[in-house]
Order: sequence, then structure tokens, then C-alpha cells
Amino acid sequence: MENIQYLLYFFLIYYSIIISYFNFSLYSNPLRNKFSPNFVSVIIAVKNGSNSLPRLLQSLIDQSYNNKIEYIIVDDNSTDNSLNIIKKYQIKDSRIIVTSSKYGNPILSHKKKALDAGIKISNGEILLFSDVDCILPNDWVSNMISSFSDNIHYIVGYSEVPHKYNLVTLFQKIDFAMLMNATNAAINKNLYWACSGQNQAYKKSIYFQNNGFNEISKLLQGDDTLFLQLSNKNITNFKAVFSFNKSNKVFCRQEKQIIPFLLQRIRWAGDAIHSWKFNKSLFFMSVSTFFTNFILALNILLYFLKFISIKQLILPFFIKFIIDFSLAVKGMKVHNNRYSIFEFIYWFLIQPFYIIIIGLGSLFQNQISWKGVKNN
Repeated sequence: MENIQYLLYFFLIYYSIIISYFNFSLYSNPLRNKFSPNFVSVIIAVKNGSNSLPRLLQSLIDQSYNNKIEYIIVDDNSTDNSLNIIKKYQIKDSRIIVTSSKYGNPILSHKKKALDAGIKISNGEILLFSDVDCILPNDWVSNMISSFSDNIHYIVGYSEVPHKYNLVTLFQKIDFAMLMNATNAAINKNLYWACSGQNQAYKKSIYFQNNGFNEISKLLQGDDTLFLQLSNKNITNFKAVFSFNKSNKVFCRQEKQIIPFLLQRIRWAGDAIHSWKFNKSLFFMSVSTFFTNFILALNILLYFLKFISIKQLILPFFIKFIIDFSLAVKGMKVHNNRYSIFEFIYWFLIQPFYIIIIGLGSLFQNQISWKGVKNN
């Protein structure tokens, strides 16, 4: 049992060093560059989004950005009323353009094929991306564009999951906030570990410099985090920034049931496995996080089997709590979100078991479907 405890502290020390480093690197970066692109394209893939489309399309029409812009909505083989809704809003605003995922690169899979179809017909030198079930503030486009400069290729925006329903959505709110904290801090130190397709933008030129999504063509995910890492690998002097202010904070749909939520996060966790090819530091951090939480959970069993003492059980939990809570407090100040100490404790106690489930589940990612489609 001593060897297990030594292993725990090895991973815990590594984890603590990284999170502490993030704590010092976490700050707001609301850049206001005088960057003025000739044309901007917003591209959103839609698959059976009829419930969310009216709100999304109206939020696009209401954007305050007053230079040349187009809103490209890519229908990804929807079987509901999505296409008719898009065409209805086209009558209201000629800037709304609809196309189909069938025009995307045939070697691509899933959402990436749909996005490729939109990028192919886009006129913008800057491409912005979000999802159909997100809430976009009126100044979203303007603020994301203002973060670009001649030497900045990629903007990672802040996303937030609201908590309105139950303990599942509460866990998502805090877990996603912690992910955003780590993403912000990592990007501030040029560690391009993660981003979210719910709120991102990049120069169209880097899409073609990367040869599109071809290098990650068959993966279920990849249009955000892996594409960011791919860009860093392929493009000389690549630069991304994390941009946050209240006017470009995107609110994302939460999963209200535990099984859909876990399946969603298992898909996301698959990026960490594939990141071995593009970003080994992220891969090692993911492994460290998994084994830290795995052994913490194992210690609970070992305590009840009387293999370890109460001190051996509590001490590593206490160390991790202090490290995680310090990042959470700093993140609340920087990103202007709020949750109580009791809500954080709830997340903290559930997290080890959650990490084990999604970590092991990600090994079987090929069996997970996204909107009815499995990975190849």
C-alpha cells in the first residue's frame, strides 16, 4: 500500500505544480486592437436544431458589428424543421446564407465536414464559430474581432454553462468554469491545450495552411481543441490569445440528465488521448489528473478495508482541495462568475469519480455517437 501512496503523491505534486502555475497565469486579456478585416464570416453547423435556431438566428441579426459580415448556417442532414426555419430568417436578413454539409470534403467526418462546407463558400478573412444551442451577446462579433492583430491567428473566447435545473447542471457549471480557468491560464503562457467550438475565431488563412481538417479527418471531435494544437504545430510563429469580457461571454446549453452529460464529456475527453500527437504536455497533464483522482477514489476503498489510516485518506484530499479552490477563486474574480463554497465542495467530492468515468470511457470513444452518428 505504501507504493500506491507514493504514486499518489507523485501525481499529486505534478498536478499541484501545474495548477499553481495556472493560478499565477490566470488573468483577463480583453485586447482592443484596431484590427479591421475586410469581411467576416460566422459559420455554424446545425443538425436538428429547430428548438434553438430562432433564438440563435435572431441573435445573429441583432449583432452590433456594422462592417461586412455574413452568417453561414450549414445544415448537417437535419431531419426536423431546421432548414425551413433558416430559410424563413433568410427573408428577414440577406446576410444569412444556408448551405449543406454534403458539399464538405468527403474524407471528413461529422461536424468537421459541415464546417468545411461553410468555410469553402465563406468570403471572410476572419471566421467565427459557435453552436446552434448557444446564446450570443449582441457585441460578440465586435469583441472577438477586436482581439485580433496582424500577428494573432486564433482567438479562444470564454464560454459558460448556466445552472438552472438540478445537481447535474450545477456540476457542469463549476466543472466548465474550472476548464475555462485552465484554458485561459494555459493560453496566456502559450500552452495551447484547449478551446471550445462554442466560442472561437481564427483567420481563414490558417485553415488552408493546415490543409483543413484533413490531418484529423476521421476523429469524432477535433474542430476546436485539436485544430488549435494542429495550428500550433504547423504554422510558424503561431499565436493564439484568450479573450474575455462580459460582451463576448457565450452561454452554452447544459445537459439536464446525467447520461447525456457523461457521454458528451467522454467525447470531449477523446481529444486528450489524440493530443499525444500534437501536444505531449497536455497528454501528460491529462494522465496526471486521471491517476491523481483514481488513487484518491481508491483510497476511500482502502480506508474502509483498513489498509490506510484516516490521515492518509484526508491529507491528499485536503492538498488537492486547497489547490483547486485557489484556482476557482481566482477564476471567479477574472471571469466574473459566482458559486458558493458549498457548491464548490459538491463539485470537488464528485470530481474524482467523474474523472474516472470519462477517462475510462474515452478509451471506447469509437462506440460513442454524436447526434446519432458514430465515429469511424
